[in-house]
Amino acid sequence: MGYDGVELAIRDPSLLDWDRLEGWIKTYKLKVPAIGTGQVYVVECKVSTSPSLNRGFWNAMNDLKIREAWIIAPVKDTYPLENGVRVAPLQKFIDFLESLKH
Repeated sequence: MGYDGVELAIRDPSLLDWDRLEGWIKTYKLKVPAIGTGQVYVVECKVSTSPSLNRGFWNAMNDLKIREAWIIAPVKDTYPLENGVRVAPLQKFIDFLESLKH
């Protein structure tokens, strides 16, 4: 595969086929240094003030069953783009992350 190890971000561990995962880890002799669970967010940075997203972005959102994505761009205010994707300045995204601590 070309990798020595993988970090896993698993939104819902109950949906994972653990035996199959263990098989891949053994087959490819991988190390798993970290497993994170919970909500997964996609973050993409753009330099445009009116960012657009390509088909690969939407395919990844669909394949990974991501519910929420943030597009960080040089914009003044946060606004929804579509399907759980919002565009925001960096500071608004940082504020959002800080709010998750409480």
